[in-house]
Amino acid sequence: MRARMATLAGLTLLAGCVKEMPVAGGSAFTFELWVPAGLVVAGLVGLAIGALLLKRRRWIAGIVVGLLGLFGLVVFGPGLFQDKVTVTDERFELTVGFWFAPTVHRISLADGAGIEGTAEEKTGRRGRKTTDFKVVFKQTSGPSETVPVGDLMKRGAYNRLLEVAGQKGIPVSGVGPEMDD
Repeated sequence: MRARMATLAGLTLLAGCVKEMPVAGGSAFTFELWVPAGLVVAGLVGLAIGALLLKRRRWIAGIVVGLLGLFGLVVFGPGLFQDKVTVTDERFELTVGFWFAPTVHRISLADGAGIEGTAEEKTGRRGRKTTDFKVVFKQTSGPSETVPVGDLMKRGAYNRLLEVAGQKGIPVSGVGPEMDD
């Protein structure tokens, strides 16, 4: 049984978690359906296990597992259904975050003065190092806007953005993620 589950997990990872769809003048990047659906299913399973633990009078474990399941089901899972990055010849648009309070960045590439990739290395409590990437969009008219580089950007949208910037003659500097599926 474990071998089957490991095989299924491996095939799922090979299938990719981000899909690219054509839109007028560019591409849109979203999570594959199985990513948010899997989190919703995991939330349902967590609720069921929590209820079972409560029935067996394991109060603390039942409440903790049930609440984790509830958060996966209600808070995190639905938000992944709306996460999207769109890169066209004219604009960049990013929608991420919780379904009830999404973060939206809409940037016109028509008046782009430059794009700068930045990286910030952080060290965790146990010495593990992580790197957070951000993209700063400089505009000829108006303030600069900083956008976080998440999985949707790392797995295709960032490269598409650099391609569009090159076509429009927008200077690109700094660093960026080295991922692309």
